[in-house]
Amino acid sequence: MVRRLERAGLLERRRDPDDARSRTVYPTPRSRLLEAGVRRSVGAIGDDLEQEIGPAAASRLRELAALATVALRTEG
Repeated sequence: MVRRLERAGLLERRRDPDDARSRTVYPTPRSRLLEAGVRRSVGAIGDDLEQEIGPAAASRLRELAALATVALRTEG
């Protein structure tokens, strides 16, 4: 996946100055532009969702999504 993102110009790998065996992954300016667009889209979706189900339900849904994200990251 990292190789694909690197080939697409969305990230770059740099040598760690303290450990030549290690590389660190950094976003490129192109990926930062895409990130801004994604954030705007997600915000618009959140606004639409809130209008449809109400602020309290939308807030609870965000909380549950955050919990699910944490649970999936800690799995296996």
